Amino acid sequence: MLCNHGTMSKSDPTPSPDKLLSVEAWLKDTSVDPSDPIQRKQLRVEIKSALNLINDLTVVVKIELTEAENQRFLEDLYPVEDALRKFSDVAREFGVWLDSPDASLERMEYFRHELRTPLTVAVGYTAVLSDQLQDAGLDEARRALQRINVEARRIVQIVVHLMTEQD
Repeated sequence: MLCNHGTMSKSDPTPSPDKLLSVEAWLKDTSVDPSDPIQRKQLRVEIKSALNLINDLTVVVKIELTEAENQRFLEDLYPVEDALRKFSDVAREFGVWLDSPDASLERMEYFRHELRTPLTVAVGYTAVLSDQLQDAGLDEARRALQRINVEARRIVQIVVHLMTEQD
């Protein structure tokens, strides 16, 4: 099973490089059959698990910024949250599509774009905001944002790879 997030510690939400390597190794050895219900379920679970972790990390960032009384950075987090909400909505639709017995490959391109776009936005915003938080000395929030960035990039890798396999 691909899901390898571990538990998030408030003291160290920094991403572990071995987790990314394990995803890359798994992707190299994976060929996905959209008619295989087990593989569809694994993809759905992996995306949901990563999204839950991202949501938890977003709460950590908000708590840290609230405690630091930094309203500007809280407002800068809104586009990230908006992008993640959009991704979540599409991911739910994607899960329904994966569960349908007539899941056609024609919708694959639609989902590839719709899943990847909001995550790309989140990756960009978290990178910029992470740099700003480092300059402001808000290390805990910065580390959580870096982890959000890693998880969002990881989901993009999975979506692109798995859906490219079907083209």
